[in-house]
Amino acid sequence: MLNDVNMLLHVSADRTHASVVSIPRDTMVDQPACTNDEGVQMEERYEVPMNSILGEGGMGCVVETVESMSGLDIPYAAMVQFLGVIEMSNAVGGVDVCVANEISDDYVGLYLQPGNYSLQGEDALKFLRTRHGVGGSDLQRIANQQVFLSSLIREVKSAGTLANPTKLYGLGVAATQNMKMTKSLADVPTLMGMASALNKVDLSKISFVQLPTADYDGSRVIPLEPDATAMWDLLAADQPLSVAGAPGDEGAVADDGTAGDGTTGEDAATDPPVDPNAPVATPAPTFAGQAADQESCSNPTTLFG
Repeated sequence: MLNDVNMLLHVSADRTHASVVSIPRDTMVDQPACTNDEGVQMEERYEVPMNSILGEGGMGCVVETVESMSGLDIPYAAMVQFLGVIEMSNAVGGVDVCVANEISDDYVGLYLQPGNYSLQGEDALKFLRTRHGVGGSDLQRIANQQVFLSSLIREVKSAGTLANPTKLYGLGVAATQNMKMTKSLADVPTLMGMASALNKVDLSKISFVQLPTADYDGSRVIPLEPDATAMWDLLAADQPLSVAGAPGDEGAVADDGTAGDGTTGEDAATDPPVDPNAPVATPAPTFAGQAADQESCSNPTTLFG
């Protein structure tokens, strides 16, 4: 049993922003000594693939590994398997996705021409699983999953699902029936409370990001430093994660020639001189990913300069 998809959701204490961090399955990590789902103590292991931990360590060791690498306390966890993904996608009535270029994947049986689709059931599962159809890389598959999840959160918020107790209860029941959860999470009222908290977060403040990684041996990766530590530190400080290319990024230039703060080149000429002794603000780092309000497409064309 492999934990091929690993996501950490952090919602800020004041409910103003949320971040979803995808940890690639082939990331080499150190697994601390941990307790598996049967209560058995597991020895620590060094430099093992992230997706190898679930098989022997269960969800408990996956949680403790992510806690160790991130420095964060993770009180809740859930696992959904193939059939559960199918049922959960049916429970929300399908998810609208845009496909920029053909997806053809014989491994999972997914064939989509460029266009817009509403995916649910087995098609939704195939879309989330495909990597051969989007370049063959697990990192590209993560980008595909972010497109799907961004669309999902837009749909459930626009439909008022997270603010409607009846709809939310039905979704909570579907989750408890199709997901394995820690005892702290495995009841409908707790799930409804968490969904209500997420409903308070504006779509532009929900970021889907990928753990920064560097090559390890050509087929596996390791956390990229100091970027990975900077990301974990931001979450520990309850700060939002900015994604590259998202609207509002500092330094972005608008089509009308103005900078991200609304100033122009002419404005800069009239600004007062900068005090060379004044402290220089460190710009917030940006990470690969997208904000939930960005309507991006799966399998885009990649250009290399």
